[in-house]
Amino acid sequence: MDHGAHNATLCLDNPFWRYSLKQYAVTGCSEFLLAAQDDHSLDINVLLFLGWLADTGKTFSPALLEEPMAFTTQVIEPLRLSRRTMKTQGNDALYQHIKASELLAEQHMQALLYGKSRALETLEPDATSIRKSLSTSLNEYLPSTLKHNQDWKALLMRYLSPRLG
Repeated sequence: MDHGAHNATLCLDNPFWRYSLKQYAVTGCSEFLLAAQDDHSLDINVLLFLGWLADTGKTFSPALLEEPMAFTTQVIEPLRLSRRTMKTQGNDALYQHIKASELLAEQHMQALLYGKSRALETLEPDATSIRKSLSTSLNEYLPSTLKHNQDWKALLMRYLSPRLG
């Protein structure tokens, strides 16, 4: 995958990144999203992206995920595996270095997603449109077992959108 043409124009500190940091810091959110990642193989960045899109009045399209998901497979997942391996090896300095690299790679992926979203039409969102947009986006992304689990999905939606809390 060639990201060379995109690297020069990526904005690592963007509204989506700042939204993600804010939402991830909400009590219980990080634990919930990490469980979604570990237990259901969901991508935390994608979940946050869906929340941010709905919250900002932008419409999700699965095509937005193609390049960023390839980056996740090729870069983030190997870093995550290395970090988890090093955590048990007793080399804290290397573990911390890999952890920092993984976070930077996650920020890069979010910059890719943000770049894709910039061309989307933006509507003025309200709680009803956010709820509908986020539910529709999640139904396109989540596996059947989760999209039909209304309690789980409702909790996820509250973590992903500050306006639905």
